[in-house]
Amino acid sequence: MNSIDDQLFYNDNSNNNTNNSNKINSGINTYQSPSLNSMQTSGFTPTTGTNISNMSNLNTYNNSSSMNNLNNNTNSLFHSSNSNSSSDLNLNLDQSTINYQTTSLNNYKLSDILKLIPSLINHPDFKISKLERLLSIYWNFFHVRFPILHKPTFIAKNSPTLLLLAMIMLGAKLSNCVPDLSSSIEEKLINPKTLADQIANPLRWLLFSSPHFQPPAKSWIIQSLLMLEFYEKNCSSRSLHERAHLHHGTTIQLLRRSPTLGGSPLKSSTADDANTSSNRGNNNTTRSSGERLLQQWIEAESMKRATFMCFYMDAIDSISFGHQILIYAHQLQLTMPCEDELWENYSLIKNGGGSIYYSKPPPFLLALKNILNGIPTKVNSLGKKVLVAGICAIMYQIQQRDLQIAYGLDKFGINESVDSC
Repeated sequence: MNSIDDQLFYNDNSNNNTNNSNKINSGINTYQSPSLNSMQTSGFTPTTGTNISNMSNLNTYNNSSSMNNLNNNTNSLFHSSNSNSSSDLNLNLDQSTINYQTTSLNNYKLSDILKLIPSLINHPDFKISKLERLLSIYWNFFHVRFPILHKPTFIAKNSPTLLLLAMIMLGAKLSNCVPDLSSSIEEKLINPKTLADQIANPLRWLLFSSPHFQPPAKSWIIQSLLMLEFYEKNCSSRSLHERAHLHHGTTIQLLRRSPTLGGSPLKSSTADDANTSSNRGNNNTTRSSGERLLQQWIEAESMKRATFMCFYMDAIDSISFGHQILIYAHQLQLTMPCEDELWENYSLIKNGGGSIYYSKPPPFLLALKNILNGIPTKVNSLGKKVLVAGICAIMYQIQQRDLQIAYGLDKFGINESVDSC
């Protein structure tokens, strides 16, 4: 059985053009629920005891027999528990409509924001037009650097309020770098820095108190935590920087309890599934198998990209601020991020998937091994950041190894062999 990636987008080079044509024609209508082994290509393989010294076996993934019995659990692995989640697909949109929906807000959403942070009502920049401009700045400047959100299916007014707050916070900070000359009077910002700080101060506690803040965490929880941590560490005060460092491990522990970083693939929230089913009514029965498969892939790829962003921040911050590194390269048994042309593809969403084919991304460890051995590897901008983080993580592991040898803590000594013991 092919993986979710194979079923939707990726071309099998071993097949001839006729088989590829048959794949395109049949699409995902013949899809049956894949086993978790088939999802390993998407990066959802529990962490094994891979050692950095055994990098010749980078293509080997965990193939335990228990994972062969998970054919019917795919739908529950990354099931959204929020009926207003941005992952709900609308497949009849053109690009201009989707661009509008990524920033469009309404009074109901502003009311939800004020319920969480009432003090924002007195801020001069808390207006719909200005908040929409801040969301636009987020998409134009932060998203291109860390594309962890799936823009073609993102609907601002239906997205989790805490995630929107994190996006608005980053947009407010980045607005200082954007000329304000072309903005209308309604969109001109007065004091975006204080708006960002007003959101950042309570946002972490609001995320911690969310009922979705529990393993396995939803992708939007991880994404919001990463955006907040980026702001706290790089754009805020000393106190918020220290707070981000203290709670950095919390985000990593949430990821460790998800399938992307070694958590149990069987974990799912039955209560959330029941609530979601009751909220959606008969929508699931009318939704085609292709749409469901596409939604699963979007959620899986979102979690993978969020994991890579966390890995990048962990490695780079250890260099920038002298923090202890917490994620090592061999723990990431994921494939590289998919191509940008696929992740940002609007026609894919409009067509419901299954008619566009792309090259399957290589495993992260294999790409890292190629880089270390001087073999050219084609990756996107996010993939380059991930590989740099991987090299940094290996550097720290080598330093630890040298320290062990210097203190005589090496199990076999420097010049002794395993056989001599």
